Amino acid sequence: MDHRAIRRLFDYWEELRAGRPAPARSEIDPAAFEEALEHAFLLEAAGPGNIRFRLAGLGLCTLMGMEVRGMTPLALFTLAARLRVEALMNRVFGAEAFVDLEMLAGEDGKPPLRGRMILLPIQSDGGVFDRALGCLVTHGEIGQPPRRFSLEKGRAMRIIARQPPAPPRWKSAPIAGFAAPAVPAFDMGGAAMADGSVAGAGRAAEELRLARLRAEALALTRRRATSRPHDWGRAGGAPAPHLRLVVDNGNRG
Repeated sequence: MDHRAIRRLFDYWEELRAGRPAPARSEIDPAAFEEALEHAFLLEAAGPGNIRFRLAGLGLCTLMGMEVRGMTPLALFTLAARLRVEALMNRVFGAEAFVDLEMLAGEDGKPPLRGRMILLPIQSDGGVFDRALGCLVTHGEIGQPPRRFSLEKGRAMRIIARQPPAPPRWKSAPIAGFAAPAVPAFDMGGAAMADGSVAGAGRAAEELRLARLRAEALALTRRRATSRPHDWGRAGGAPAPHLRLVVDNGNRG
């Protein structure tokens, strides 16, 4: 199997992290591993048990026969392999280890297809390790998508860090290809999927995120009301009215 794309991506990641646990997302330049872009992807951990594709190259979409943004990467694997794969993936988030997977797709009526995947931790601009840069290469005929793999071998290699992580960067310049806006979790309204799993965990995570944003906005409003009482009419933070709305319905007679 040709692993040049995997080797190129790993070498770039290793050089970029420079002894740290992982490089920052804002440092990633897709042009530096252009030959591997077709096989590359970016994962995001939105919460416990909620890992999803944030971006993916054409090769992965072809393999699944659909756009995979927002989907769980576990959809690439058979039911029997998913618990083991998920445990290995969880070690990537937090920059504890990087992961190397050897896979085999051998569904009835489809040609055998071998695959190899690596997952490399990335530090987000918020200062946490909730992203992973990955690469998947296959050898053989894809046949009728989607293809699902069993896990032949999975290894998690502990990361040795000689330097501290990069300081958080709350705002960074957008990076073409790796700075797309957040993608909502792949959600089928809680309906059962063909493999027996249930989609919809992403909806709960999104609702929780929105609730936290509303709470933070309310707290900020109240702090401003306390610090600038002459600008605010009530302790709750609502501005004192200065204008009166008049509705003209056209009846002037």
